Amino acid sequence: MLDSANRIIGLTVSGGWGGLVTGSGRINVRYGYFIKDKLLLGPDLNYGFIGTYYQSGEAGPFIRYYLINRSFSPILEGGYHYRWTRLSSISSTFSYVNHDINGNVGFAITGLVNNQFGLETLLNYQMAFDKFGYTYYKWGFTFSVTYHFK
Repeated sequence: MLDSANRIIGLTVSGGWGGLVTGSGRINVRYGYFIKDKLLLGPDLNYGFIGTYYQSGEAGPFIRYYLINRSFSPILEGGYHYRWTRLSSISSTFSYVNHDINGNVGFAITGLVNNQFGLETLLNYQMAFDKFGYTYYKWGFTFSVTYHFK
């Protein structure tokens, strides 16, 4: 249950296979602290790759609100990321930075093992802005394991 913890650590690992020879993946680690009943705030760190030609790192804050204080709770979440991206090809390497804002909605199931582990799933919407003036929009889906502690 949420009232038995005041901090969480979450881990998301995702992967995929694109084309015939390109693997992809993403690792996300976050730490959150309950600043108020059902309101969580903390840093969010990401690393992603597609084969050897694309790598990105992201860092920024997130804020989450649990709608009810139960073992199963709908959640609303928002965040901001500063992203570093590196693209490599046989002949050149190109690096750039951009930033994004995101909004997530989903649910959390807590108290699975010793009232400390939980599972979360989120539907993500991301709007990214790059230094060239382009704006990108992306929908996604994540599944995470969390550890709740005092």
